[in-house]
Amino acid sequence: PLTALLALDSSVELHKAGKMPLEDFLRRPYARDILTAITIKKDGRFASFQGFRNAATDYSLLNAAASYLDGSWRIAVGARPMAPQIVDGASGAMSGGSVSPEEAGELAAGELKFGSNFRASAEYRRALCKTLVARAIREVMSCRSK
Repeated sequence: PLTALLALDSSVELHKAGKMPLEDFLRRPYARDILTAITIKKDGRFASFQGFRNAATDYSLLNAAASYLDGSWRIAVGARPMAPQIVDGASGAMSGGSVSPEEAGELAAGELKFGSNFRASAEYRRALCKTLVARAIREVMSCRSK
């Protein structure tokens, strides 16, 4: 769920540290604190989440989410197998209207680091990233046009 929440520009509230954007929380070093709330903005944003699994009951090999609000795109990729991350280059290029969904997928795959484990290699996850990001963007575009 973190990948989707990141694309939705959500925030978290911690007992000691207080309220902060989810993106800042994920970048912080580990600190012993208690999560008290997650806030999802109800701002009319269009969004899509895409995940890829080897089997329906398996963990995701890769997740991608995209959201659009007032000309601005947020694209997040997770299960790399690292913490999810906003893909700033691809998000900015889509917000500028200068690239296609497929080109944004290429940008995302080039911008992020991917890891290997027994589920999938880094190269396989990089290839999946291109496709999942493009699918998420196309789904948001199709919802906007309705």
